[in-house]
Amino acid sequence: FRIGKVEDAIKYMDYIIKNKGASAGNEGANGKNVNKNRLEIEAARDIVVFFADTGDPQRAIDYFSQNVTPAAKLSALEKLGYFYADKGNREGSALIFHHLITENPNSKKAFEYQYQIVQNYFYAKNSPQFKQELYRWINDYSNKSAWYAANQTDKAFVDNSYKLREQTLRNYILQQHQTAQNSRAVFSQKSALEGYQMYFQEFPDSPQVADMRFFYGELLYDMSRYDEASLQYSWVVENAPKNKFVAKAGQNIILAAERALPKDEELQKRVGDSIEPIALDPKVERYIKAANLYLSKFPNTERDAEIRFKTGRLYYQTNHFAEAETIFKEIIQKHSRTKYAEYSANLLLDMYNLKKDYEGLSKMGNELLANSAISSSKAGNDIRGVLEKANFKKAQDLEGEKNYRKSAEQYDLFVKQNPNSDLVAMATFNAGVNYERSGETVKASQTYQKIVASNDKKMESLKPKTKKLLAKLYQDAGRLEDSARLFESLAVENPKDALSPNYYYNAAIMYDTLGDNNKALKSYGEFLKVNKSSKDKAEVIHAQAEIYEKTKARNLAVERYTEYVNIVPDSGAKAAALDYLMRNDRKPKDEIEKYRNRIIGMHRRLSGDEKAKAAEFVAKIRFADVQKTYNEFVQIKIPANAAKQKAAVDKKLEFITKLSKELTEIIKLDSAEEIIKSIVMLGDANEHMGTSILNTPLPTDLGEEQRKIYKTKISEIADPFLNKSAESYRLAVVRAHDLAVYNDAYRSAYAKLSVKDPETYYNKGEMTYDSRLMNWLGE
Repeated sequence: FRIGKVEDAIKYMDYIIKNKGASAGNEGANGKNVNKNRLEIEAARDIVVFFADTGDPQRAIDYFSQNVTPAAKLSALEKLGYFYADKGNREGSALIFHHLITENPNSKKAFEYQYQIVQNYFYAKNSPQFKQELYRWINDYSNKSAWYAANQTDKAFVDNSYKLREQTLRNYILQQHQTAQNSRAVFSQKSALEGYQMYFQEFPDSPQVADMRFFYGELLYDMSRYDEASLQYSWVVENAPKNKFVAKAGQNIILAAERALPKDEELQKRVGDSIEPIALDPKVERYIKAANLYLSKFPNTERDAEIRFKTGRLYYQTNHFAEAETIFKEIIQKHSRTKYAEYSANLLLDMYNLKKDYEGLSKMGNELLANSAISSSKAGNDIRGVLEKANFKKAQDLEGEKNYRKSAEQYDLFVKQNPNSDLVAMATFNAGVNYERSGETVKASQTYQKIVASNDKKMESLKPKTKKLLAKLYQDAGRLEDSARLFESLAVENPKDALSPNYYYNAAIMYDTLGDNNKALKSYGEFLKVNKSSKDKAEVIHAQAEIYEKTKARNLAVERYTEYVNIVPDSGAKAAALDYLMRNDRKPKDEIEKYRNRIIGMHRRLSGDEKAKAAEFVAKIRFADVQKTYNEFVQIKIPANAAKQKAAVDKKLEFITKLSKELTEIIKLDSAEEIIKSIVMLGDANEHMGTSILNTPLPTDLGEEQRKIYKTKISEIADPFLNKSAESYRLAVVRAHDLAVYNDAYRSAYAKLSVKDPETYYNKGEMTYDSRLMNWLGE
């Protein structure tokens, strides 16, 4: 063994053990008797060391199970297990001890063996094996286990085992808790949580249980499980009044319960507009209970007023006004010089206000002012203001009930009764608003004018808002010039107002509507100086261009339209602007062609309504192109030379086919004007074709009878074209009525039809106008 031949050493020892009965009592070489039994014992002892060196615990278990007595086996394996533990072979040691525990699970040594397994993994506390072996040790040797039942007569032993288990588990849990506090990792928190739960299950009566309850509460608080944390802190306060953590636990009850409370918004949502008490949320009840517990255990706490106020406010927020009033009065009595007394006084008054109990509000206000500490505080001034506002509130309540006319009258009455009140300006303004709401726009306008004309400094802050409302009233009443002037003055007087651009814009729109082009252009110009929105800028530039177009200021219109089309995305309005530029810009022909191409390209890219709007201008372009084709078509003459007549007719037929296709494509663009023009042009083309055929010169070499036959044949060829022409004119008239388009093309078609069918298409030369009746009733 010492020279490293472990297997040979094991064989020799094995030989000694297995031949223990042979040659017993024989003499040795020196003539002395050899004690074979002693050799066997020494061999069994030494082979343990040899097996330890192999690192194969299962081989050792099998060997000793088969070759030595149970007692020797127990001794050998126990020695081997501890040997493995000393050498750091944790797995080997655990296997040996688990085997020994299995053979006698209720022995005292079983407890020690499992403890040794736990100790094997002590320096790997975060390993799954340590936790698994620790929890097995805690569970398998509890006072509910078979092991405990078998050993409970030895009280000292089981008491010591209890202490050792408790201490070991507690140390492990606290170490896990420390790790969780440092890392805030969910895994560490969960591990510590499981440990605490096992601790309270196994050691509920431990002397350290109060400490552990407090620490458990801290863990739950860190995990945002505030309700559960509060329960642990409460346990400490109620069950361990002398514990070193009891004061801290008392404070933490409040903190945890407070963190678990519903948010103010949530409570407000539950209450709504009702003033009826609602059922207390369990979390609210838990806070109130925790607060009462804390105040009963620590009556001299510095936080008495704060905690009482929070409790009272919870009652207030849930409409439990009677309970809230009791608490608020206690705070005012006991802590009159604190901010919580002022808060309490304000909420006391607000409760009466919510109940619309103005007599009660007045009584409570005077009662509070009788307290010198309250009367001389800021809250005292607030209360005096509240009492003054009681009358003001009557008007507000009428407003809340949507009884706007009576509310306006009550505000007017308040102004007359309280001319020096700070609320006069607001009451006057509110009166105007409520007169407007009730439909009494004349009284509203008169009230607003009082504010605008007032020299009272208290009215100054209300003037901008009042002017806006008055300007809107003027606008609705059709007093556009007065409205425009007010909007203009708002913009001038309030240059830093974010709505300043809107004021200029509104003024410009109204001046534009009135036809006051110069003032409209000026307001639009001021708007562009202060505006920051590129979209609004584009709209105003477009509006300026339209004014210039209306006033025939071609150069300025071209300038503004050019700026407009270069800053806006594709749209129908942009197509219209490009159409104007195409027709009015004085640039070279190739530059004008670019406008044309931009309109066509834009139409291809657009979709939906904007595509439909742009189609109108593409239709105009296409129709102008087709007009050239039509002019070429009518220039083709059918000659007198009979040999050349067919070629001329064929050429004209080619043109009429081309015209038909091109006009059909224009009609598809769905532009009303061009639809009528295209249908009429198709009629004109067929009429021209038919007429040209009828007017074809007759061959000179025909006799009288042949001339008649020739003319008849010519008519047969011409009639289909003339019939198609009439159909086109009739369709043009019908579609013109549908589309409300009465342009020159329509009048031309109607005039030609009246010649052919004067009864159906009456026409004595009357003039028509492109207009429709306005629907004044909005039906």
